Amino acid sequence: MKNSQLILLFYFFASVCSFGQKNFESGYFIGNDNIKTECLINNKDWKNNPVNFYYKKGDLDSARLKDITQIKEFGILGKSKYIRATINIDRSTQVVNELTTNSQPEWSKEQLFLKVLIEGNRSLYYYEDKSVARFFYSVNDTSLKQLVHKQYIVKNVDLLNNYNQHCNNMAENNAFRQQLWVDVKCPSMSIKSAENIGYSKNELKKYFKEYNKCMGDTFVDFTKNATKSIFHLRFTPGITYSSYTFSYYPYTFSDYYYLNYSLGLEFEYILPFYNHYWSLLFEPTFNIMYTTGDSRNQIINFGFSPTLNKVDFPIGARRYLYKLTKTEIYINAFYNPSFLFNFIQPAAENTILNTSSFAIGAGFNYGAFSIEPLYYFRQNYNWTSDFAFKDHGRIELIIGIKLF
Repeated sequence: MKNSQLILLFYFFASVCSFGQKNFESGYFIGNDNIKTECLINNKDWKNNPVNFYYKKGDLDSARLKDITQIKEFGILGKSKYIRATINIDRSTQVVNELTTNSQPEWSKEQLFLKVLIEGNRSLYYYEDKSVARFFYSVNDTSLKQLVHKQYIVKNVDLLNNYNQHCNNMAENNAFRQQLWVDVKCPSMSIKSAENIGYSKNELKKYFKEYNKCMGDTFVDFTKNATKSIFHLRFTPGITYSSYTFSYYPYTFSDYYYLNYSLGLEFEYILPFYNHYWSLLFEPTFNIMYTTGDSRNQIINFGFSPTLNKVDFPIGARRYLYKLTKTEIYINAFYNPSFLFNFIQPAAENTILNTSSFAIGAGFNYGAFSIEPLYYFRQNYNWTSDFAFKDHGRIELIIGIKLF
């Protein structure tokens, strides 16, 4: 059952995400003929460096595709700039359990679009692709070089306790610090500024900006208007309607309905790329379930409590489909661990039952308020081999109030 729910969830997200808003913004590109063309470019706010992009010559024009073999440079005005370069790159893994004992870069020559972070007398560039993140630099617009940073394994033999036992330690090749001190050094900068720098976007940006300021050179910081992460907190009361089945061998009580009033908090972390169209969610929700229907008296007669309490801990993702000034439309998908408690059944005292399922939904935001229907797939709570509680799925209507 869980596998079929997961497959349905995947197809739901894949099909809906194929539709959505396309952001064509003012930009330009320079082709192999060195001609600059002003146009509208589909700004996807790429997390991984692109190999192509769509553009239009005007609002009414159809979208056309350009790839890295045709373009030397392109940019979104006031936001980002990419240049094509044929360079040596080290793609050594950064995954800890896959590190090797080789401390030196493993070079391969590739043609890539590099993202310009700082452009000046000394320029800083960035490349990201899945698990690979590398920085490059240039001096006076000469050829680009990678700033070398590599993690590797050092094997030490434990001679005191066991001659055959090896202890693996992780080490780093931080040659990029020497590169900076040789090629990106201002007379007034101390050697500590290079010795202590980390291989991170913020620290390297700061270093290159300080160098260009120190030398009195003009430079452009293309990261000033970069997309940043956003955090939202919402109060999310809701109403749920569902049916479930009790079974207590040899009896089965079906078509047992409940009306569920819920109170929750939604924590949303909007990711700092893809134009804020993706976010991560965590929404702990407390449910009070009041039973209704003809089977209510039957259940009470067999010792079941007519009121059940449940706590859900949905963890999921949100994909925004459309964004305007105050209006947003989105879809959600959740993995939902849940706990049922204050539940009386004949064979035991009050206990806590737990299980998990998946949920899908869609929503509409307007300003600080939102409305969202959400469907939870069925859940099974098993206490003993004789007793089970089955939730046949439920529909929830959530009203959201953004606190910040």
